[in-house]
Amino acid sequence: MTSKLLIPSPEERQACLRSMSVCGEDLIPDKFPGWEDVAKANAEALLNAIATELQDKNDCQANALATEEEARQFLLTGNMIQSSRTYGYNACEYLSSPSRVGADGGTTIDSGVILMTQGIKALGVEPGLPTEESWKYGTYERSQSRFVERAKSAVIVKSSVANHGPVPTADKLPLVCAVGGSCHAGVFWSPKFEYRTYGGRKWKVWTTTPTSGGGHALAFGILVVWIAEKNSWWPCIWNSHGDGPILIPPELWDVYCKRQWNPFGGYMMLPDKPEEKWEDQRITGGGLWPKFVA
Repeated sequence: MTSKLLIPSPEERQACLRSMSVCGEDLIPDKFPGWEDVAKANAEALLNAIATELQDKNDCQANALATEEEARQFLLTGNMIQSSRTYGYNACEYLSSPSRVGADGGTTIDSGVILMTQGIKALGVEPGLPTEESWKYGTYERSQSRFVERAKSAVIVKSSVANHGPVPTADKLPLVCAVGGSCHAGVFWSPKFEYRTYGGRKWKVWTTTPTSGGGHALAFGILVVWIAEKNSWWPCIWNSHGDGPILIPPELWDVYCKRQWNPFGGYMMLPDKPEEKWEDQRITGGGLWPKFVA
């Protein structure tokens, strides 16, 4: 299975760090009444809606980026529309260095965050991703000039995120997921897994936190699952190797947080003004998991 996540350059990392504007502690549970029920309902809805992808290039980061955006847009609109992984891959190559376009050499976590929060300013392209239908998987551009031409005319679905910050610890993540946020991160790809049954469902469970190996990006923290047997929330991750959701125990998640997700990087991404959107939804009488008013 091909996969390659790059360590960001100092310039990329500084660009992301300088533009961070939120952290998990900024979300106050009392401002989001009923958030625990919403987090559980979000998880149930997303587990039934998210597609399992099988990458065929070194585009793990773009696959993760697209899956995260699909999940957030689903919570915003109630519609599951696939985002373009191939555009995301080419665009992140361009953001890291235009000369990388078409090299299939992998991309960085930081380039993905910049794409979703700032777009491609040099080309006048807004933050976000086109749909899979308009920029299909497999139409990877090997030519920089051809990518630029297509990107300038692409119809971009406006990014669901406006702010980013450090990945929250496992105890703060459930509220992030409840308000439509998620995390974008990469790790050394040599963990071990085992299968366990919780709540009558068989889960693939992450059991180690490697410190060496190649890099890999996954859709981290797009939802949390309440594990009654453990009386705790567990982060749920989506992989692009055809194997779908993976649970990671909270204590292992926090190991990565203590490492600050180095060396590949990790960020929380949030919609704009979540408190206002939550209140709008409460007033308009929405269901358990809000379709936030954009």
